[in-house]
Amino acid sequence: MIPDKPSNGIYDPNHYLSGVVSDKLQELNSKSEIQIGIYIVESLNGESLEELSNTIARSWKIGYSDSNKGALLLIAIKDRKFRIETSNNLAITLTDTKAKKILDASRDKMRAKDYDGAVIDIIQNISNQEYKLTDAPVIERNYLLEIAKGIWDIIKNILFICGIILFVFLIDFIKYGTTSNRKRRSNKSYEGNDKLFPYDVAFINDGSRSCKALRDFRIENIDKYPKKSSSDSSSSWSSDDWSGGGFDGGGSSSDW
Repeated sequence: MIPDKPSNGIYDPNHYLSGVVSDKLQELNSKSEIQIGIYIVESLNGESLEELSNTIARSWKIGYSDSNKGALLLIAIKDRKFRIETSNNLAITLTDTKAKKILDASRDKMRAKDYDGAVIDIIQNISNQEYKLTDAPVIERNYLLEIAKGIWDIIKNILFICGIILFVFLIDFIKYGTTSNRKRRSNKSYEGNDKLFPYDVAFINDGSRSCKALRDFRIENIDKYPKKSSSDSSSSWSSDDWSGGGFDGGGSSSDW
């Protein structure tokens, strides 16, 4: 049997709470858009804490019509359990995590049977969750800062990608310029002092010399070509490369 909503918002048939709590609750409810109700009994008598809290909150219709932000504090003394039930609108600011922290913060006073002190702390902390209009500029500013940060991150990524593209372009440009310069200097008709000949390492055949002309030039200037030693044709691998060790069964196995 769910009792009717008491006029002072506190159902306390066993008088666990004093008038101090009633005065404090009236003060908070009168100046806040959050309305709080308190239900405190000896035992749940086997009922579910969550279901009972929800049923009472619905039956009492806790919360003002214009804000619809209501909270019920249910306490079962002998069961040593308590719960904060929140309306949908209040749950936006008073999340389940926050409600749990509020209850946990009052555990020491509940153990010491300082029910007045514990309940006053709880309802004060619930009332403190009220969203104030003065908070709006701060919240809006923080939201805009988050958006600006996201945009800046995107810009940084774009600049980074553009930098890579520019770097690759410069490398290709330099490489192309170097190759073009070498071809120009390798041309048979080039007359500059830095002319490249077939025996030069940087020489590039640009087509101005036929294969026969290149062979004839090599025969005529064989002494100017770099010499190769017999070791150049041998493999760079030697017997010393096969000296691995330390294979002690490390690795990983898996099954289906």
